[in-house]
Amino acid sequence: MSTAEITKFGFDTDSDLSHEWDTVAGSVDLTGTLSRTGKGCLLISALGLGPTKQVSQHDHPLHFGAYYVPSAPTSNGVTIYNMYDSVGTQQQIVLKYNINLSLSIYSGGSSGTTLLATSDPGLVIPGAYNYIVIKALIANSGSCKVRLNGDLVINFTGDTQATANAWVDNIGPAGRSGGGEMVDDWHVWTWTAGGDDITTGPRIYPAMAVSDSTPLQWATSTGSGTHANFVNTIPPDLTKWVQTSTSGNVDQYVHAVPANQQTPALPGSPSLLTVTHKMLARLDTGTGRKIASDVGGVASATEFSLASGWRTFATPYDTNPATASAWAYGDLPTTPFGPKCTV
Repeated sequence: MSTAEITKFGFDTDSDLSHEWDTVAGSVDLTGTLSRTGKGCLLISALGLGPTKQVSQHDHPLHFGAYYVPSAPTSNGVTIYNMYDSVGTQQQIVLKYNINLSLSIYSGGSSGTTLLATSDPGLVIPGAYNYIVIKALIANSGSCKVRLNGDLVINFTGDTQATANAWVDNIGPAGRSGGGEMVDDWHVWTWTAGGDDITTGPRIYPAMAVSDSTPLQWATSTGSGTHANFVNTIPPDLTKWVQTSTSGNVDQYVHAVPANQQTPALPGSPSLLTVTHKMLARLDTGTGRKIASDVGGVASATEFSLASGWRTFATPYDTNPATASAWAYGDLPTTPFGPKCTV
């Protein structure tokens, strides 16, 4: 396949959505009783809209998928996914479900005003995880495929561009107000070839820092202990961190999926599609500091500017930068990850 990851969320490590999402609605359940993978999932219960995420680049086409538990609809047109152009202030694609358990795609307006296509009825399963994917090319001569549990249920060709801009730069899940929707294993990719259809939904597991590697050029904030112990708590312990004021300093840790997050159990030789390095960081003094992900001594070219508030910065890797090869599960215990202070 010719795909590139934009972002993904497993909702397994942090209950504070504001660390990573741009608008916050809904909550994270970390009890392990509602999730599909790992210990957590997103709940959309008190509000009709879930959180939204700004996509930093105007990428298209987009593959936008998740495992989604809908409640039984009480009206037609309950929104599941939003794909929005914030510059043109219009929805490019909105995915909705209906009383007869069909799916529909709409375009235009703040919530989707023009019906583009509807699937057969009786397909969505309320109260269970459904793997729902949109694959959309935003253009006047565009296309939109919708897959439900691997099956192609909508295959639309036509105008998917509601604004002057052929892009989507704001995305997010949604649900019926008070319905109790759940979302897990949420992922967004670009695709570059017509055959790039992902019919089996991925599972997103959190790999946490379990031991120190080298170098260790940052300092722990208080007390003693390994650096890895300061950065691996679930949810994050914001009273402990590692810190530096020196440009070029790198910290490195070895990661593993915690045993209590291996639900369902990992297969013996799992296939890794992508690995995303996430760093929760803030600026405690001064101005102008930036960090980047460093994997096995190879720093990413993507830098992140720090501010006074805590923020999660994500760097996706389609291949292992330390080996320049596809990821293997055996890479995790041998490939260190950590932050690099670049400015």
